[in-house]
Amino acid sequence: KDLDESSKAAQSAVIEALCSMPSLYHFEEYLNMPAVKHLEQADADAKTLYALLKTIVCDDLSAFSKFADSNKAFFGKVGLSQDELLRKVRLLALCSLANSQTLTHLSFKDIASALNVS
Repeated sequence: KDLDESSKAAQSAVIEALCSMPSLYHFEEYLNMPAVKHLEQADADAKTLYALLKTIVCDDLSAFSKFADSNKAFFGKVGLSQDELLRKVRLLALCSLANSQTLTHLSFKDIASALNVS
């Protein structure tokens, strides 16, 4: 029973961090929390939420888009805004791109590619 309560609290914390905190973009620390790690072995929604968090932290915009396409109903079911998350993931992609460049400028082509826009 304690694990179920811990799992529900972890799910709530992750959902709140992803959508209810518009200025929060640093999610790595959530992946290291034991209660959040436990979501990977919990029920289907918890596993999907963990996979979403891991995708946002470890992957790129393309991976997020694939995840979102494969789990459309999940977002509404757990109260997440897919559009808001897409905005955050795009900003994270842009920041990652800027951080990875050793040049003093970014080309529009690189930005468009990272953000999946033409």
